[in-house]
Amino acid sequence: MSAAVAAAPPAATARRASGALARVPVVGWTAVLALVLRVAYGRPAPGYDAWWSLAWGRQLAHGAVPDLTAPVAPTPHPLAIAVASPLSLLGDAAPAALALLGLVAFAAVGVTAAVLGARLFGPVAGALAAAILLTRPLLVGEALECSVDVPFLALVLGAGAAVARRRHGRALALLAVAGLLRPEAWPLALALGAYARDRRLVALALAAPVLWLLADLAATGDPLHSLHGTRALAGDLGRSRSFGAALRLAPDALTAVLGDGVALLGGAAAIAAVWLVPRRAALPLAILGAGLAGFLVLGLADLPLLYRYTILPAAALALLAAWAPTACTVHRVLAPASIAAAAVLLATTPTALRAAHRHATATRAIRGEQRDLTDLLVAPRTAGALRACPGPPLLAQQRPVPQVAYLLGRSPAAIRVGGAAPATGVILSPEPGSLTFADRLASGDRPAPEPGATRGARLLDARGAWTALARC
Repeated sequence: MSAAVAAAPPAATARRASGALARVPVVGWTAVLALVLRVAYGRPAPGYDAWWSLAWGRQLAHGAVPDLTAPVAPTPHPLAIAVASPLSLLGDAAPAALALLGLVAFAAVGVTAAVLGARLFGPVAGALAAAILLTRPLLVGEALECSVDVPFLALVLGAGAAVARRRHGRALALLAVAGLLRPEAWPLALALGAYARDRRLVALALAAPVLWLLADLAATGDPLHSLHGTRALAGDLGRSRSFGAALRLAPDALTAVLGDGVALLGGAAAIAAVWLVPRRAALPLAILGAGLAGFLVLGLADLPLLYRYTILPAAALALLAAWAPTACTVHRVLAPASIAAAAVLLATTPTALRAAHRHATATRAIRGEQRDLTDLLVAPRTAGALRACPGPPLLAQQRPVPQVAYLLGRSPAAIRVGGAAPATGVILSPEPGSLTFADRLASGDRPAPEPGATRGARLLDARGAWTALARC
């Protein structure tokens, strides 16, 4: 009796602490986690696609139709452009605002994974799922580039958490928003609408693809521009395509996202969960199947097969891998398996963290070079030459094009790339040894403008990794 009485206060304290934590709103947890991620990984630097969204958003904010057909333009994501449009009103501060949103989206991945994992398998599994996803190097790299894949994943995981509570309307609303970032959300929304047997929800499930088609039609006259443009760009860049390639690359892609140990653990946990907890495992298994099917459909459609396109099935495997250390709660005989699963997670985490921090180090360097380019464009001599010289700015590589277009308030199609003839206008050249100097995105990219293009040009200014010349 006395032992039970003595044990009661700590138990009551634990319950009160658990209750207090549960009462903290999701927004609060997201804000706290975003601050932690900022300290752990640093500030993001918008990547190529993110800069394009800013450039297109600026055009939209100024009443112009976004130039979605510019050379080497990536797939336009309607929601990314819609968010970038008001951000562009911040001018040079917009990239920093987008970086903040990128951190918040990554934090939302952790929070929604924790909530979904807790509702399916318990709070320990939820915490482990969040920890797995927030330490995966590929996901960290995507977050630090402000990629649309990160908020897409957060929205889908949030929809899964809503489904776990049978809040189908909320889940479909989240999937509809996610469907304006990536089309993989479309079949998930349609399947959930059909499962709910509600015509209004089916109409909501169709909202994202209809809006995407209308956006493409309004901007280009082709409702399937995203499909056609993405397919053509994949061919130009020599990216892997075809159904056979999708079958071959899917396992490699999952291990690239999760790491070998976690991917194998998730696969083993998926098999075990079918037998041990089929009802609780049904949702992550459905997401896993739908995500893999979506990757195969990309191959069938002759679209590019990038590893990051498997983050959805990888997240499902992460949820199942997070359940594995707690499987002993189903039956004591599983205790050795749970201990082995926990050992796998512990053993693989340091390697993942080291790789994640390499992404953070690279991002700092990229952010520095982007800042150098921004400073160079606003420098008095460069800005004056940009106003006085009639020719379009010239670059040797494609990747800086959307940044230059955004900062100058010009269409990306108005930025010239390459050319051997003497260039009239401002010429922007990266310094040897810089990341941009070694970058090769498109086949025509060169380390620096060709000598013929800079013949007779005068030096304007130099800022860190970038130099500006002019011939006019």
